[in-house]
Amino acid sequence: LQQRGDTDDAIAEYERAIQIRPGDSFARESLGLLFQTKGNIKEAIEEYSEAARARPDVPLLRLNLGIAYKIDGQIDAAIEQLRHVV
Repeated sequence: LQQRGDTDDAIAEYERAIQIRPGDSFARESLGLLFQTKGNIKEAIEEYSEAARARPDVPLLRLNLGIAYKIDGQIDAAIEQLRHVV
């Protein structure tokens, strides 16, 4: 769905997956990316945060979270997340 550009349908699918498996970091990251693509930065931050909590060992999740914070103008929060990456 996501590859065809059906963003809303893809969001609904990931949300269903998260209802079944709330700790699914892949689904949460993917949902965050979709929200970010749509310009829903607050929702993206929420999903990236949950993904990073579920998998603190995956630097990419913190990187995505840091980027979303930067887009949202939360520079200190962005820096904090990016420090975890380096």
